[in-house]
Amino acid sequence: MFPLVQGLPLPPLGTTVWGFDVGIGVLSLGLFTGLTYGLLAAGLVLVYRSSRFINFAHGALGVFGAAICSLAVREFEMPYWVAFALGLLVAAGMGALVEVGIVKPLTGSPRVLSMVATLGTGTALIFAALAINPNGLSGLNFPQPTGLPTMDIGSLRVTPPFAAQALLSPLLLVALGFFFEKSRTGLAVRAA
Repeated sequence: MFPLVQGLPLPPLGTTVWGFDVGIGVLSLGLFTGLTYGLLAAGLVLVYRSSRFINFAHGALGVFGAAICSLAVREFEMPYWVAFALGLLVAAGMGALVEVGIVKPLTGSPRVLSMVATLGTGTALIFAALAINPNGLSGLNFPQPTGLPTMDIGSLRVTPPFAAQALLSPLLLVALGFFFEKSRTGLAVRAA
């Protein structure tokens, strides 16, 4: 039997459970993937709480910002972290444009109309991102974060993108939590 941790049976690291390897590398990969899903979910919940509908352009805004980051590094030879900040700003600007140009004018309309409009916007943003970075779907030629280590955790090679996820995701989630707990704007959003 597995040892109990707060009442939950956990297999020891490096064993096989039902034919699956649950080594430290696999657990680390799950952690990195989970952090990314956590950030996406926090963003979706934030948008839903403020507008009361599901914005289907949410992920496409991130894809568009990533394409801008890639373009800035590859074509304009910007340092990665400057291009990363530029991609975030462009994605935030596009999000504001979607809010002002599409979501606000549809306030009071049936929610399905807003959802269809953001679905169309998301599709257009993905096509725009592919026009900017044609290899974007395969990940080819996408710039790698600089100044971050490459290491091995069990069977997993932690490359700079994984290291960036591991460093930035918890920081962003903590900052978001602090914003909603301590700032007037965050408290107002929570109260809405």
